[in-house]
Amino acid sequence: MALVRAAAAVASLLATTCCGKEFSASVSEIDVIPLMPYEPYTLPRMRWADLNRALGSEAGDKMLKTTEIDTLLGKIGVLKEDKAAFDKLSSMEVQALYGDSEFEKEKDVLVALELYGEGDVASGIEILEQLQSYIERTRGKDHPLYANGLADLGLGYMLQRDFTKSHELLIAAMTLDEANQDNFGVYNLAASINLMGTSALRSGGGQFEALSAAYETAFNALHKIEHPARYEIVANMANMYRMHWRPLRAIQMFKIAKQFDAPPRYSGDVAHGLGLSYLMMGEAKQAKDLFQSAIESYKLHGKDTTRSHVDATFQLATAEIMLGQYGRALRHLQTLRKSTHVDANPLAQALVMTTLGQCLVEMGYVEQSIAMLAAALARLESAEPVAAANDLAPYLPFIHIKLLHWTATAHEKQDANATATAAHHTTAYERSAYVLGENHRVTQLHQAKITS
Repeated sequence: MALVRAAAAVASLLATTCCGKEFSASVSEIDVIPLMPYEPYTLPRMRWADLNRALGSEAGDKMLKTTEIDTLLGKIGVLKEDKAAFDKLSSMEVQALYGDSEFEKEKDVLVALELYGEGDVASGIEILEQLQSYIERTRGKDHPLYANGLADLGLGYMLQRDFTKSHELLIAAMTLDEANQDNFGVYNLAASINLMGTSALRSGGGQFEALSAAYETAFNALHKIEHPARYEIVANMANMYRMHWRPLRAIQMFKIAKQFDAPPRYSGDVAHGLGLSYLMMGEAKQAKDLFQSAIESYKLHGKDTTRSHVDATFQLATAEIMLGQYGRALRHLQTLRKSTHVDANPLAQALVMTTLGQCLVEMGYVEQSIAMLAAALARLESAEPVAAANDLAPYLPFIHIKLLHWTATAHEKQDANATATAAHHTTAYERSAYVLGENHRVTQLHQAKITS
């Protein structure tokens, strides 16, 4: 019953008219920036052995008919084979009735996916492209194995951040999965829809309405068969709302996700997402408690070296700065500077250094703050041009504005009347107006400093 209510809540939330971004009076895009962007959950596709079983089950249902016979207890229905229905089955369906079947090159697929996991995506794509040609020759472009190949290749190009190619392949996979769902079930269709959403979110957001509709379709398909992967879909939807700055909706969706059984490998993720959502709402105390809960869960499950743990620690420091707990925030930020995940990405380094500068200026250490912010700017400039493969690339404008904002703030605290201070406010105003718009709170704050 609880899961039925959860499904109804999902449908109700998705049906609500979209009303734009939800901002608190004190928090904006430059205040809540991911250090390690969310990586949406992907669903493993059904491979040929499982697809063949599903086909055999469907074929078995087609060839059976119910015949009523008289007994001492009255008429009862007895299942019998229908010869006419059997004759109408396709050769693939007949073959599926006789048991499991294997794809002779399944090991090659596994090798390609392992290469993805090891970071050698190009080699994985090369293997899969050769397999796709083989499947086309031996089984044709309408076969579900061809759809699997399209989706696997789409995943590879997504990992390479070639989102145009990824989207093209995933659309083709989804179309073929949809055509095959009557015979092979709905799971792969839901998996390809979810992967399309994943690609859109990784690219920097995607279109909100289209993503909502896609995730709703995937959830409904899985809910009909009561599949446990409903958790992944709902959690992805919650993060989609959060990434599009709808924190109230995200909070509702995360609470629904908690009603589904999440695998242990996802432990801490809901608390992490809820913390970010409350941080967006300006509820720093509640956010801090949730980040601490997420960090404890990550440690408990051996995930204390993961990207998720690093980001939760950074967001905890952000919440502590909002609460005026600068010493604690400073310790967390200094620890993050030593993280291998941060060290591997110059944008992450610049973001941590900028937040350190923010913390120092709030503590009154203005000279140290100015030096740290200048170093952050130098690190950011040294990263130009930012590679498209950098997962923080979509957030670069917000990192830059945050850096300019706190640089201007630090110089104002040093000498509000200095020419350099006015120049910093002007630079921050111009960049904020270009990215966020003239009516944005950050833009207006710096405009007021220029004109005062």
